[in-house]
Amino acid sequence: MYKVVASKTFIDIVEQCGPFCIADVDLDTGNAELIKRRRLMDIVQICTEIRCYQDDMLERYDIYYRENENNRLARVLMEAG
Repeated sequence: MYKVVASKTFIDIVEQCGPFCIADVDLDTGNAELIKRRRLMDIVQICTEIRCYQDDMLERYDIYYRENENNRLARVLMEAG
């Protein structure tokens, strides 16, 4: 199960906790690449939804967005707080 997170809330979380892995994924091909925090912040500005999945050790944030008519996903992993 997931919860939807507002963009502003997500930005606050990233600034306080800091992710340890950020990847950008093309949902149509499955191709992925690691990205920097600055690129993540650009993506958050154009995202359609941010979902948070939690377990005992990790929080996973999936940020859905469109770029050049492609469906994309930025996945962020953080230690569970």
